[in-house]
Amino acid sequence: MSLIAELKRRNVFRVGIFYAVLSWLILQVADVIFGVTQLPEWSLTLVAIILGLGFIPALIFAWIYELTPEGIKLEKDIDRTQSVTHHTARKLDIAVIVLLIGIGAMVVVDRFSATPEPAVATTGPEAEPAAEPAPRERSIAVLPFADMSEAGDQGYFADGVSEEILNALTRLPDLKVAGRTSSFKFRNVEEDLRKIGEELGVANILEGSVRKTGNRVRITVQLIDSADGFHLWSETFERSLSDIFAVQDEISRAVADALAVQMSDETMPSSSGTTNITAHDTYLRARELLHARTGRSITQAATLFEAATLLDPEFDQAWSGLARTRQLNWNYLGEALGEEAAEAANRALEINPQNAEAHSVLALVNQLFFWDWDAAIRETDKAVALAPNNAEIANFAGDIYRWFFDETRALEWEQLAADLDPLHAVNRTDLGYTYLNFGQCAEASEQARAALEIDPGFLMGFDVSAWAAACAGELQEAQQWADRLREVAPGNPFGERLDAQLAARMGDEEKALARIDSFLEREPFVAAVIYVELGQNDAASQALGKAYRLRDPTLITDFEFQLPENWPDDPGIQAALDKPELNALYEIRRRNLGMAPTGKSGSE
Repeated sequence: MSLIAELKRRNVFRVGIFYAVLSWLILQVADVIFGVTQLPEWSLTLVAIILGLGFIPALIFAWIYELTPEGIKLEKDIDRTQSVTHHTARKLDIAVIVLLIGIGAMVVVDRFSATPEPAVATTGPEAEPAAEPAPRERSIAVLPFADMSEAGDQGYFADGVSEEILNALTRLPDLKVAGRTSSFKFRNVEEDLRKIGEELGVANILEGSVRKTGNRVRITVQLIDSADGFHLWSETFERSLSDIFAVQDEISRAVADALAVQMSDETMPSSSGTTNITAHDTYLRARELLHARTGRSITQAATLFEAATLLDPEFDQAWSGLARTRQLNWNYLGEALGEEAAEAANRALEINPQNAEAHSVLALVNQLFFWDWDAAIRETDKAVALAPNNAEIANFAGDIYRWFFDETRALEWEQLAADLDPLHAVNRTDLGYTYLNFGQCAEASEQARAALEIDPGFLMGFDVSAWAAACAGELQEAQQWADRLREVAPGNPFGERLDAQLAARMGDEEKALARIDSFLEREPFVAAVIYVELGQNDAASQALGKAYRLRDPTLITDFEFQLPENWPDDPGIQAALDKPELNALYEIRRRNLGMAPTGKSGSE
């Protein structure tokens, strides 16, 4: 008898098949259990090794022993008959079939639980397809993923993964995505998902965990219906860190599929990120610092973003992050870095023309520092087209349109930012500034109150409250808000500016002029406003001339003296304002306000 025939007779092949199928099932079950219990990644590898080492002994066992109606016996001790052979083979065949049915059931369950199909009416020969999900159903919040690393020191990495998935989803026009600040407020919060969904105004929640070990990362995610806590989809991904951007895109696509949201190559990020593990880690640390929004954190973030670009010069997100820090440098450190911000943003766009953050930065630097109004609008439109549901980009778009006095678009984008990121105080105060821009004092005050409810110590909340009171003619109330701001943050430029301008408006010349020198250095436009309030027009014209020469951003973001005709009819002041770029801006504002043009857009 040949060896092959003998192996068949002793059921060695059947035992091998049975062992392989059973091992596969054991690994699947272990993967699920280990993921829930958060055992180390090597635990599953150890199980696979043990099963692999047991394969040969199993075959040897099948060669030596035989399963008979009387039990297991040594092959040499039995009187082999046809019935015994059939008995053993039949039992093995049945066992393999049962295991295969189990595998088939697992595949079916996984298939239909991962992407639930919408119900379809079946009454009648021409049953209509199920209705499209309602607009609110196509909404999601991405909560900060839990850091499950053994040392518990990878929080920034877990935050970065969840933020990148969130940003990818904001590119989908049909999907409302709660902003980062609001979603991340629920970090480590033991709260009912239904309440979280209500607070964020979303119907679905994506939560997960990240475990990073060496150069490997395991990401477990689950999509949950916030109305009933039902799991719509869940999966575990284990990859090399060099594949992190690919797996983030994979998760984003799976979420879009589960919510029946149309996703195309145009709406997905074209950036491949970086395969440089160190560059990616440096980038995530920089992002964490950027979100802190302090002068020190902005400086540190810029250093890390720059380091990431040196580690991988083709990492466009590192370049756009660097551009954002440089653009914000004026807000937090008082130094205008418009050229440097534009250089970094343009480098990001050379690598990836679909980088929405880079377009947003270019819009702001063209508006604030270069005074190229056409470029500011063009870049804003590109940014919001690429990321229509990104709360930060919507907020900056509202700022741009506010400075152009486009009331409809300004309120539309600022309101969208507040809706997407409802627990972010900045969005409320920016909406308040927008209302101030168009003389809506009560609405501005309401947004300031909302901001202070979110963050009782938020400086901009005090600032908007003060200006809303001044807008309504309540100067004493405005001064009370200014005093509170200065108590909370002594020496803060907002408080000093507000206090000095209110003093000038109330005729307290000594108090107003006491701080004028500091404004002449950093914000000469503010000094000009104070001089005008005090009736010192010559000094005001000199300060306006300096503001023009320095490209002082407050000259074109002011919501009080919006047009030359709102300034005193003084030759020096009017001459200081009669500049080509400023006249072009004034004509845009007049057009948006429905006013007749003056024909001075190109005059000197």
